Amino acid sequence: MESHDRGAGSIEYIAVVLLIAAIAAAVSTSDVGATVVRGCAAAICRVTGDGACPLNGPDGDRRQTGTLAAPSPTRPTKPPIPKPVCRRNPNASWVDRLNAHNDYQNRRPLTDSLNNGATSVEADVWWEDGELKLKHDQDTAKVGTLRDKYVDPLIERARRQGAIYPGRTEPFQIFIEVKSKPKSAAYDEILKEIADLPPGVQVVLATDATTGDEAELRKVVDAPPNVTFSTDFDDCRIPPRLDPGSPHYDHAYAQRVSVLNGSFKECVSPNANLNADEKAAFTRLVQEVHDAGLKVRIWGGPDGEFRSDWLASGKPFGGDNPFMGDNDSNGDFTYCPPGLDDCARANHIGWMDLQLQAGADYLPTNHLTTGAEHLKYCGDVPRPPVYTTPPPPTGKPAPPTHLPSPSAGPAPRR
Repeated sequence: MESHDRGAGSIEYIAVVLLIAAIAAAVSTSDVGATVVRGCAAAICRVTGDGACPLNGPDGDRRQTGTLAAPSPTRPTKPPIPKPVCRRNPNASWVDRLNAHNDYQNRRPLTDSLNNGATSVEADVWWEDGELKLKHDQDTAKVGTLRDKYVDPLIERARRQGAIYPGRTEPFQIFIEVKSKPKSAAYDEILKEIADLPPGVQVVLATDATTGDEAELRKVVDAPPNVTFSTDFDDCRIPPRLDPGSPHYDHAYAQRVSVLNGSFKECVSPNANLNADEKAAFTRLVQEVHDAGLKVRIWGGPDGEFRSDWLASGKPFGGDNPFMGDNDSNGDFTYCPPGLDDCARANHIGWMDLQLQAGADYLPTNHLTTGAEHLKYCGDVPRPPVYTTPPPPTGKPAPPTHLPSPSAGPAPRR
């Protein structure tokens, strides 16, 4: 990013410098002189777009003086994000907005997502023993590394096909969240690992827009071109540093942050049964975020945890399932016991429909096949009846109606 994009004109700069010099001279003999000079120097730096600005404010409050003033013609805000438009295309090679939640937990990380047309995937990493290990919790076994499950396969796919999805102009995105601490150690290794990713791949790293940590803020502003950032909502509101209407808006920082992440239970509804007021509030939230030049991703909605290979494994039947065998269409929606609202199919579909209608930019799901189908048909999916009957008397759940039935096999001998 060019410095003149962030700074003011030269006349403004000279005038402000002269003003600061006068203030510094006037207060140099007082107890507050150093504090005033530091604060003014930080303000000049952030206004003019200098790349190495002090962020400390009074009493260490970096969130107040380490940010720009409200936008002006010389410091324009980011352009608003247009509301995504769903175009029905059952034969699409890729599915815009389909986001593979915790993709590394699929039986075939990345492969299942690409086979279903996902345009972004999520990976959690732990920096341990000199590796960026893929796993959700520290005490769980790794399923591979960032390099062998994502970086190398994407490099090879782009080399073989010319692009991740030939014909698509938007980059394929990998959302990476560092789970280990200190996060700074993993961050440096991630930048090394992703340096040779093809041009059509973008990495979305998690950051904290409410932090006062100078190194964290510098990390965002100075990131390489193939990296953008996501951050959490600030109590389900746009963080002041990213809000164009806030006096604490930080233009340089905001240019590098592209996605706001939020929890469904915190930012949409405490339960999966959405009412009209909650739907309207979510729609307004999406519009506000788009107006700020940011995209929206809400995780933890009524989607259900289990992927189709959980069913194929036979675990819900008490052991190995000789009928289902290997299920190659990873990501189908699985059987949901009655009474569990978080995975009830009606709630699952209702949440996907609301995201489509409101214009959410990413639809995170554990069920790639179902999610892809819903997006390809823009919600109007020809589907079998919803399975609502209780489990059989034996206590073993019947297979869901939307997975293929096992073949009948040879006829018995007479």
